[in-house]
Amino acid sequence: YSDMKKYFYFHKQGEYFSENEIYRIACMANFHRSWEFVFITKGELKYNINGNVGNAGKKSIVFIDSMQIHSYQTSEDIDGYVLVVSSDYLLYFEREYPKMTFPNVMDDTEYNVPIIEHVEKWYNNREETDYSRFNNINILLAMLCEAYLTTKKKKEPTQELVLNIINYIEQHYDDADITMEKIAGQLGFVKQYCSKVFNNTMGESFRNYLNRIRIMRFEELAARNENESVMTLAMECGFESMATFYRAYKNLYNRSPKHN
Repeated sequence: YSDMKKYFYFHKQGEYFSENEIYRIACMANFHRSWEFVFITKGELKYNINGNVGNAGKKSIVFIDSMQIHSYQTSEDIDGYVLVVSSDYLLYFEREYPKMTFPNVMDDTEYNVPIIEHVEKWYNNREETDYSRFNNINILLAMLCEAYLTTKKKKEPTQELVLNIINYIEQHYDDADITMEKIAGQLGFVKQYCSKVFNNTMGESFRNYLNRIRIMRFEELAARNENESVMTLAMECGFESMATFYRAYKNLYNRSPKHN
């Protein structure tokens, strides 16, 4: 959904999504076309952004530019906010600064205090109109521009390669015979190179990522097809055995599927 032209996502660590679901900043490797900001108010976040690994602490801001592959691990005491905004909310910025962006980590803690205060105040008054949302985003961007504006870098060849591998997986995850060797051949590379670049950038193996995508698709199908068996849906998602499916599911959710 963060690839939709007009998308807005604003959540706080520990916030209740539903009666039984709590929002957490930590996330597995993913990418999207929107901009993403993490405002850390407590604890520490370990990030992997396009294969660049580092740590960000209290009063730091982590920024994810469009199509950057990223994942987060967090300390147990982490607290903060995640804001994801699509291109529709960035029209003024992109018109004024077409070749500019922000660094992935903004850690001038003294300068960040009023920025995070703005974010906290905004979060606590979220009953807003679309106009006030645009206004709050532009205030935030203006504050960031004063200290952190930087020139956009060209995408690294390895990032393009990983994005192509991910796109292939998205289109062919239901193929039980999909392998890194097969994908590498399609893209004109050798398997060993593709595996190394993918593992370093994503922070997980090709097989783990593929099974994670398959399990996520299984969950989507199961929600829409309550009368179908687990085996039928698992096979539709590319799993060739139930043993592999149950192992992958438990690795991701630490439990067995609830679907009958």
